[in-house]
Amino acid sequence: MIGKGKRNFFDNKTIALHAQDIKEISDTIFTRVENKFNALGEREQSIDRKIDQLEQLIRKAVQATARESDERKQKALALEKAEAYLDAQEASLKDMFRALEERAAHHAQEWERRKTELAKLETSLNNKIAYLERLMKKTEVTETQATGVSRQHEIVSLSRRGLNSGEIANTLAIPVGEVELILGFHLQPA
Repeated sequence: MIGKGKRNFFDNKTIALHAQDIKEISDTIFTRVENKFNALGEREQSIDRKIDQLEQLIRKAVQATARESDERKQKALALEKAEAYLDAQEASLKDMFRALEERAAHHAQEWERRKTELAKLETSLNNKIAYLERLMKKTEVTETQATGVSRQHEIVSLSRRGLNSGEIANTLAIPVGEVELILGFHLQPA
């Protein structure tokens, strides 16, 4: 019986059932593997798209970096030109400053020379003013004396024409007492 039971265990029906089970299991495994393979394919495509996108981004970044590099080079050249221009301007300003300093020194010397000349002129003018003042004092004394003499002659002349002391004083705009004194001195009998 034992031998017979073993045979029953491996009979066609059992084998067919086991084959059916194995086929279902293998189909399931195959489907799962195929799904996994499809999923891997989709992931691979997704990864490929992402790699393409990344490659495009890298190209854009490289291009942008190249543009920025070119712009920086241009800016560096512009800065070098500006620096050269500023250096030239600085040198020019230094030359102008030196020239101005020289002119200022020359003007300062000229100013001192003219100041000295003005001091000499001032001294000379002061001496001339003092001399003229002395001359004027001498002239005033002489004029006063001359005016006094001519006034006396005028008073005597007006008196001889017949004017009295009051009329002579009014005419010459001098005090009556002065007229009377002069007439008394000049009209005295000798």
